[in-house]
Parts: sequence; C-alpha cells; structure tokens
Amino acid sequence: DLLRDALGWLASEVDLRLPARYYELRLLSLVGYQPQLFRCVVSGAPVQEEAQFLSPELGGLIAPGHEDEDRSARPISAVAVKVLRYLQTRSWDTVRFLRLQGALHRELEATMHAYLTYLLERQLKSVAFLARLRREAALFASDE
Repeated sequence: DLLRDALGWLASEVDLRLPARYYELRLLSLVGYQPQLFRCVVSGAPVQEEAQFLSPELGGLIAPGHEDEDRSARPISAVAVKVLRYLQTRSWDTVRFLRLQGALHRELEATMHAYLTYLLERQLKSVAFLARLRREAALFASDE
C-alpha cells in the first residue's frame, strides 16, 4: 500500500523531494527503524527546540551535551527536526501542503541519506544517479 501511495504522490507532485522524505520515514516506521525524534536516545529526556545531533547508530536524536556518545552523529537544525517530526506524525493529505526552502530540503535529504546508508550498510546507487541528474539539469539550465 505504501509503495502504491508513494508512486501516486510522486506522479502528482512537481517537487519530488517532500514525497520522497515522507516515503522514507513511513517505510522506516513499517520495518521497525523509525528514528526517535522526540526524546534524546542517550538521556531519554524530551528533545528541546534547538539544534540537535542525529545518530544513525543509536537510532535517533542526541541532545546537545550528549553528542560524545556517538562521534559520528551529525548536526541537524531545529527546523529540520520539526519537519521530520511533522512528516513522521501526519498524513500525506496534511503534509503535501508544506513548502520548504531549498536549503532545508538539502539538509533533510542529506540527513535521511546518512541514516539510510548506515542502516543498509552500503551506499544507495539511486543517490549518485539523482545527483548526476541534478548536475546535468543545472548545466542544461545554464546553457539556455
């Protein structure tokens, strides 16, 4: 059902980045690898509205002050945390109306890519392919 729905979202949206992130989070939830975005995975304390660290190894957010528990944890902005939480807890019919800036989309994509790469223990071929398409599209646009 999720795959069928995601293909529909991708077919109906102009910007594919939001449905892709939504699909990734939904799929992770279904297979039991949903990142913990509401509590620090080290202390168990509720996450405050501030920049955090995301630890793929520990499975979620690490509050500032605990980042030494996983030196490979990557910083994530408070806004990105809010968006990921929103995607994780809302239906597509609600989420689809979000309009995000390019920099935030890039942060979300990089964050999810790091999380998925850790879980899969390998690089995703589709990421390199999509990066190549973006570079070529940018070159094509600059030629016009």
